[in-house]
Amino acid sequence: MPIKVVSKNRKAKYEYFIFEQYEAGIVLQGSEIKSIRAGQVSLAEAYVRIDSGEAWIIDLHIAHYEQAGIFNHEPRRPRKLLLHRREIRHLWDQVRKKGVTIIPLKMYLKDGLAKVEIAIVKGKKLYDKRQVIANRDAQREIDRQYHGKYKLISTLIRRSIGFLNFFGNNMLRNNLIATLIAFGTALVWLRINNFAAQKHWISSHLSRKFIHIGTGPIFVLCWLLFNNNPGARFMAALVPLTITIQFILVGLGVIRDEAAVQAMSRTGDRREILRGPLYYGVIFVIITLLYWKYTPIGIVALMMVCGGDGLADIIGRRFGKSKLPWNGSKSWAGSLGMFFGGWSLSIIIVAIYIYADIFSGPLTIYIPAIILIAVAATIVETLPIPDIDNISIALVSLVLGHLLF
Repeated sequence: MPIKVVSKNRKAKYEYFIFEQYEAGIVLQGSEIKSIRAGQVSLAEAYVRIDSGEAWIIDLHIAHYEQAGIFNHEPRRPRKLLLHRREIRHLWDQVRKKGVTIIPLKMYLKDGLAKVEIAIVKGKKLYDKRQVIANRDAQREIDRQYHGKYKLISTLIRRSIGFLNFFGNNMLRNNLIATLIAFGTALVWLRINNFAAQKHWISSHLSRKFIHIGTGPIFVLCWLLFNNNPGARFMAALVPLTITIQFILVGLGVIRDEAAVQAMSRTGDRREILRGPLYYGVIFVIITLLYWKYTPIGIVALMMVCGGDGLADIIGRRFGKSKLPWNGSKSWAGSLGMFFGGWSLSIIIVAIYIYADIFSGPLTIYIPAIILIAVAATIVETLPIPDIDNISIALVSLVLGHLLF
């Protein structure tokens, strides 16, 4: 799509830490779009305000269009931004935090329509600004010393510094520690259950389901250790990605890990890991990257897969004498376990996220949606579609999450 940038907020990267960015449409008058096409726009003093469920850009200066005459616009009037409802709700949740605001980064024409790139930001302290200046001076010195013959080296070094500036020193330090903690915690949980199954303290089936139930809440709670940098979700996704790769290698026989095979397979056949456990890991990676910690949509879907599907199998095997008429391998007791497991884990994790000020409360506004999702996930879990229930439950939960949250 052809894009023409008409104005940039050049001080934004110097004045603020930039976390998340969004593209927004903007409601304009006829004279305003003509001034924009002429480049008569200033974003220097503009900011975004959320009011009554709508996003407005304030103090955006669009100069008068001389030919408009008496039909000219007010240069600094508030203008409505066009965003999805869930985006506005997320922006509102973030802007309520201390020191966080929303500003425009640039305005541009995309296929003839005016668009504004806005960002969730937090103001930099004086020492942060000094670091920006120091990095900029370092880049200039590199350019001066390596110009000409070493131009390629200069470019590579400059890009590396730019990469580090984008992620930020604090992000690299804090999120690396968070990644190691999340990976270590997940690995300890896996190894405890693998060891217990290998020693025959618990059955391999029970070990498999304990892993299934516990991994999700542990991992999602570790998300709270990560900061708000855009790169955080990618570092967090390395944890389930690494474990998923391990599943593939063990399932293919490239890595011999008898404890893992005993803990994650029903019959002791390593190839079983390439079905349910593999699908489970892939779902974690995708939801981490697409939804992350700012919306309950992905979190509730994971809890349905973990707590719901895991508890359904445990309860169903122990108390499931009364089978479902449309699926003889499922029971009424197992379905109740599915509903209660998914619902209760979702409530607990959402409550913790509200307490951590990630989600806006109260908890009661989430309960009806979680109940409906749990009911739908329970119905899907009863269908006679073996081996892909991890996928089907996650998909149904995500679709309903988009509609209800």
